[in-house]
Amino acid sequence: MTSDSTMDQSGVRYSPTPFQAFDVENRFHGTNVDVTVSEFWSWGFSDVRDNALRGVLAEFLVAKALGINLGVRQSWDSYDLQMDDGTTIEVKSSGYLQSWAQARHSQIAFSGLKARNWSSKSGYSVGREYRADLFIFGVQTASEHDRYDRLDVNQWEWWVAPRRVVEERGSRTITLGTVRNIAAGPILFDNLLDVVERVRDGHE
Repeated sequence: MTSDSTMDQSGVRYSPTPFQAFDVENRFHGTNVDVTVSEFWSWGFSDVRDNALRGVLAEFLVAKALGINLGVRQSWDSYDLQMDDGTTIEVKSSGYLQSWAQARHSQIAFSGLKARNWSSKSGYSVGREYRADLFIFGVQTASEHDRYDRLDVNQWEWWVAPRRVVEERGSRTITLGTVRNIAAGPILFDNLLDVVERVRDGHE
């Protein structure tokens, strides 16, 4: 039996190669129509009130605040970010406003704290675990749409907790009230690195 690809001993046939990050000037080819990456991003990823996009934005903001070099986001990794010293970070986000009309503000809660590991060789693990050294919780604090500024980092508040503190709760989801009790914060963007380093080193 032949194939266009080779299969390794674990049964993996198609192993992805790393992507280079898009450049805003990149254009799609194979057509005479001018189709740019920047137009795609603007169309698909401008409404960061969307829960999924807000989470990606939160990861990006934390990475920039901590000075973490960004390549291309890997959505299947066991944690969201890694500092130069090897400290792993899970970023969780929430907000009061959504992309749809609301009768009331959304309840602030953070889910997915405890998750299954996944590998291409064995699939999902049976048990769930807390997979990062630090957990950073972010809240987009705007409460009215006409005051929602997507580009104002000071509309975010952050809290930082070490894994052991989150593990003690034993929950997969916690509310903002719990976060306020167990984590350092609230912290503004420009102060996040200092607090993360203190929590990491056990001084907070």
